[in-house]
Amino acid sequence: MDPDEGPDKPPISDIAPDGDLILVVGPEKSQLKVYSQCLRAASSVFNAMFGADWSEGKGLSSQSPCEIPLEEDDASALRTIFCVLHHRNTEVPDSEALTPTEILNIAIASDKYDLAVALKYVSALWLKPKRGLDLMDMGRLMTAALLLEDSRMFAAQTLELILQWHGSYLGLLDDAVIAQFVPFKAAYQLEQRRGQMRADLAELIATHAARKTECPNGSSTCAWIEKRNSSYPYGSIQSAYGPAKIFNTKVAEVVQRIQDATFEDNLRVKISCNVHNNFKSRFHEPLTHDQTMAGRLEAIKQRAAICIDCVKGTTPCKFKHG
Repeated sequence: MDPDEGPDKPPISDIAPDGDLILVVGPEKSQLKVYSQCLRAASSVFNAMFGADWSEGKGLSSQSPCEIPLEEDDASALRTIFCVLHHRNTEVPDSEALTPTEILNIAIASDKYDLAVALKYVSALWLKPKRGLDLMDMGRLMTAALLLEDSRMFAAQTLELILQWHGSYLGLLDDAVIAQFVPFKAAYQLEQRRGQMRADLAELIATHAARKTECPNGSSTCAWIEKRNSSYPYGSIQSAYGPAKIFNTKVAEVVQRIQDATFEDNLRVKISCNVHNNFKSRFHEPLTHDQTMAGRLEAIKQRAAICIDCVKGTTPCKFKHG
């Protein structure tokens, strides 16, 4: 046994075997040996703590590493962060190995020590939406994205909440950790955006079910219009999701039903409309992405997603809402 390790003293986790600093973390007093320069380069907080102006930064040596207590922090979260900062990539867990709670703990430590920039790329992997989560776990990932200052992933997480959760969002605020960082108005915004998305989907279904598109060339027997109408057999969808029903159905279910009922392949090529008029095109151009159902659904999703600027009240939003 190492002479510095007693029977009740946790072993040192050598993230940097010849490090000049040992951080004693959490109530369990986990010991993490690191390079102070790696921490200083990644964090303005650590740069100040271990700089020449603070006692902790004086006399640092790999021969006699200085011990610094961080009793309020989460040892597992800091260990993961320090493995990233020291390029110990084989020891950095992927998103599947981390629970939403563990990702949130990492985000809290990142926020405390100003590490969002240093963790920018790896955190984007951790923050990707996961299916099959309950309200609280989706809320934890949303909160983590907020603390890690990733507006794109924050928008993705709020969209996932809108798509996958059918009940009230006020339950998010029952979690003390989420409520500490996420403003109350975020729950209101989620409710409002979900309602608007349902209204947009109802309008989309009704528009295509009505089959009111007219040939711009004036043809009453246009082949393109015939193919267009057969591409969107939405009469049954409109019957299944009327104005009342759609507001009592999980949004993801409605979106999937629309996608499953769309057949646009025959609209992706030029189609003759059989109009014999020298002053008008004989053909309809292929659909652009924005004109396809996938493009329309994408635009509806972008309008529904909430970004960090939306929550903070910063205008204009940097995120493109469509």
